[in-house]
Amino acid sequence: MEELYSFLLQKNLETSIGSASTISNIRVVEPAMYSSVPIRPNRKGLYMIAVFVGLALPMAVIFLLDYLNDKVRTRADVQKMTHAPILGEVGHSEEKGALVVTRNNRKFIAEQFRIIRSNLQYILPKTEKMVLLVTSSYSGEGKSFVSTNLGAVVALSG
Repeated sequence: MEELYSFLLQKNLETSIGSASTISNIRVVEPAMYSSVPIRPNRKGLYMIAVFVGLALPMAVIFLLDYLNDKVRTRADVQKMTHAPILGEVGHSEEKGALVVTRNNRKFIAEQFRIIRSNLQYILPKTEKMVLLVTSSYSGEGKSFVSTNLGAVVALSG
């Protein structure tokens, strides 16, 4: 154990002599200077970038969603996708009964069916037996409602 201690003591002495004799190759090229302007983020620039991204990103998402949307929601969508004439529009009815067109009913939805009837009489040829197809892509969209009221408005016109 004593030999190990003397060996380590000798190595320590050799290392301290070697480090004392080593000449450093490091020198000061120019003294350090401090900046007169504080080093911190450019707040005005960051606010401008944040406002731009805050406005541009939602607008880009809205534009992309509108561009990828293939659903028919408005009359303009139908006109853009097809060349078929549009005879009229029927709004949503909150009434419990399916029949909204009666002889003395002057509600807006009844007038919409009368406009469709007038446009049908103007566009379709005069024949005794007229067949009209009312269809939709899903159930519950109002095929029976439209058929019933369109039939009633045609029957009331004579």
